[in-house]
Amino acid sequence: MDKKLEQYLKDNYPEIIPENFYFECGSGWFLILNAAFREMKKIKSRKRFENAPYPRVAQIKEKFGSMRFYCDPLDGGEEYYDQIYAVVDMAETLSTRTCESCGRAALLRESRGWSKCLCNWCFTEGRATFNQEWINGCLEMIEEEKVQKREYQDWMDDSQDALDKLSELDQELGLE
Repeated sequence: MDKKLEQYLKDNYPEIIPENFYFECGSGWFLILNAAFREMKKIKSRKRFENAPYPRVAQIKEKFGSMRFYCDPLDGGEEYYDQIYAVVDMAETLSTRTCESCGRAALLRESRGWSKCLCNWCFTEGRATFNQEWINGCLEMIEEEKVQKREYQDWMDDSQDALDKLSELDQELGLE
């Protein structure tokens, strides 16, 4: 996986991905992994799972053309375990139809004794060019997300300033 995409996942899901973790798969599965980690965080944030530990990734790799996603054992109860592993199963299943190189719809292909999940383009030609375009698209998405977060924070700060001014005005007028 591209190092910048890998770092994005590590930065956004430090509770789930160990700092020294290495992804053993292509960049095409980035969006699948991002969605899986986001869903794991949502599950963990539910009130009934607040005391459960975060799932910790042990290994993510490509094997026989699909993703293998291993987590350390969980101590959060059967329901928590079932929900986390449903996300893992979803990611593994999606990988069987997603090009590991570029993220397009794909099929399991065999070539020279190796199985890979690749789209027609990546299987035949143009792989390096399109793969870089895919990575650039993901990096642009990450930058847009950062801008949106900054804009939202600025809006929240402006809103808080307005509320503070209204509160001061209420005090001056004796309305509080």
